[in-house]
Amino acid sequence: MPLMQLLGGTAMKWVAGAAIAVLLGGGAWLYHGWQVSRLEAAVAAAESDLADMRDNRDQWRASAGRWEERAKRLEAERDAAREAQQALRAELDEREADYEALRERIANAPDEDDGPVAPVLRDTLEALP
Repeated sequence: MPLMQLLGGTAMKWVAGAAIAVLLGGGAWLYHGWQVSRLEAAVAAAESDLADMRDNRDQWRASAGRWEERAKRLEAERDAAREAQQALRAELDEREADYEALRERIANAPDEDDGPVAPVLRDTLEALP
């Protein structure tokens, strides 16, 4: 009988050890499953965020492209306006030289070249730049 008690006690230790091993293994398996599902959820959320960011990026790129085109059009309009302004300034400078020559000619005209002028014509001529 001592042999049976010895075997019985040893068997109980083996059964208890196996039960603890099974419980620890099952707990580890459950913990692993929980961690995997948590990480999968995090990956899915990150992928969703990434898709949203890509959509936003594409929208921002399209918007930036439109603004860039508008800026180029405005720069071209500004350049054309500056060229027109310079052309007008050159034309006014040419006319100013002509007007200055006329003013000088009028101021240096001899008195015998003077004659009666209608007041309306005189006012109009004096109003010229």
